[in-house]
Amino acid sequence: MSPYNKKIRGFPAILLSALAAILPWCISCSIQLAGSGSDTEVSGRIVTPDGNGVPYTKVMFIPTGFNPAFDNPADAGLIDTTDSNGVYQFHVASSGTYNLEAVNLSSEKQLLHNGITVLSNAGKMPIDPDSLKKPVALAIIFSDSMIPLSGSVYVSGTTFYKPKNAGERMVTFSPVPQCTLQQIQFKVSASAPALLLGSNVPIGPADTTFLNPYPGWLHSAKIRINTTASGILVPTIVTDFSAALRLSSANFPFAQARAAGRDLRIADESGKAVPFEVAMWDSSAGQAVLWIGLDTVLPDNAAHFVRMFWGNPGTQSASNAAAVFDTGKGFAGVWHLEENAAGTGTTGLYKDATANGANGDDQVASSPLEGYVGNGCAFANGDGIPTHGRVTDLATGAMTICVWANFSAPGGVIFSKTRSGAARDTGDEEFYFGDSLASGAAGLRPVFSGVGIGSIVAQRDMGVSQWHFYTVKRTLDGSGSATTTFYIDGGLCGTTNTFTAAGPDSSTATLTIGSDGTSYFNGIIDELNISKIARSDDWIMLAFENQRVDQKFLTVEIEK
Repeated sequence: MSPYNKKIRGFPAILLSALAAILPWCISCSIQLAGSGSDTEVSGRIVTPDGNGVPYTKVMFIPTGFNPAFDNPADAGLIDTTDSNGVYQFHVASSGTYNLEAVNLSSEKQLLHNGITVLSNAGKMPIDPDSLKKPVALAIIFSDSMIPLSGSVYVSGTTFYKPKNAGERMVTFSPVPQCTLQQIQFKVSASAPALLLGSNVPIGPADTTFLNPYPGWLHSAKIRINTTASGILVPTIVTDFSAALRLSSANFPFAQARAAGRDLRIADESGKAVPFEVAMWDSSAGQAVLWIGLDTVLPDNAAHFVRMFWGNPGTQSASNAAAVFDTGKGFAGVWHLEENAAGTGTTGLYKDATANGANGDDQVASSPLEGYVGNGCAFANGDGIPTHGRVTDLATGAMTICVWANFSAPGGVIFSKTRSGAARDTGDEEFYFGDSLASGAAGLRPVFSGVGIGSIVAQRDMGVSQWHFYTVKRTLDGSGSATTTFYIDGGLCGTTNTFTAAGPDSSTATLTIGSDGTSYFNGIIDELNISKIARSDDWIMLAFENQRVDQKFLTVEIEK
């Protein structure tokens, strides 16, 4: 057995630095040792799975109260190196509880024993043989409130710590062995209170374990994303998708969450925060609508999920509509039309969910009615919502426009974009129903028009008092030629290569929902979504299928 056994103080600094970088932690246990004599002799063996000793393994015996981020390294405890039979030995003078770390500098395999209680003058105290384990990585992802903080992440009673800089969303420790970790903590300074990041955290055998970023939340559920035939079959990857999630008393315990869903958080499978918006929340009725920003929807997959957390009374809302409908991902204007105010005249009442902030003024006399996804806005003759700001180029640029509409009479303007913001003029763009403005349209059909210039008309008559999902898309090829396409309820319903419009895409152009200043919509409009890019056919199909009342794309699986 190696005779080298002494306090860390004076141990070569370069080796201590190497040990601090790779010494780990692993299996949790509580061992009560007893014996007789002056100092207590603690000894054990590091062995291979077949029982052979592992030599040249550094072993440390560290008081559980030692803080590796802020305490003096000289107080870290005792160190030894195993002999040719894998034996280590410590002479412990003081009673207390210790952790035992070990690392083989050749293989880099590691282990940790937690909670070894030593009695002073207890004689010989053996520890059962144990084997080193293959190291993996641990990624700790911070909640939004922690991202601005700087400090240190650490495990007391170990050599394991890492600084966190302000602005960092994640720190990664590597290598660490497969194990169950008792506590992972964070402090901004030595005198600050410790913040618990995780307790009893299982690690391995995956190459990287991601720590739950919301350990203080009492409840969670998996939001299963099913793109197989049993859900909504999606044949290709869909990117930058905003998914609607309906919560009801049948799938969510509203009594466990804060008012307005202020304690909701969503993370992906790796623990990274996922942006979401609480668009509607009515706990008394047991109804809510969330929108979740999904970077990638995998095709033909039922294993993918995000996780929702709730049940933390000390939190503020993390709802972030602009992150869900990110202008950097093509969104130009999104109006849920959930708002309500007595009378008319409220400036900017109807919020644009994107960062463009094209909010709409209240010139709608009626109160919101039940829409298709949450509430919707009811329009009658004379009603309209003029918005502020230039949304996007609807005349010649690539675009995708989606909207739920239920009209109660033939004709009617879903929205218009006009130079004057009032009466329509030649070249203004409109999205409307019926044949009153577009020659050659027989019957009641959706139309996207450059007034007086050209139109695309859906190849399907529609009835009144019915909800349908209407989409118009313009795709530009490499030469600048455009193809404009209509979809109804996610399915292709008309295309043209001859649509032209010299629309009013200037700083003075005003987009008005429900009116063009001359013609008005009669019925209910819900979820008007305008993108400045041409979405894929699968994106459009999935948007319809996901927003259906009977959708099978997302399911809530309560965990705790």
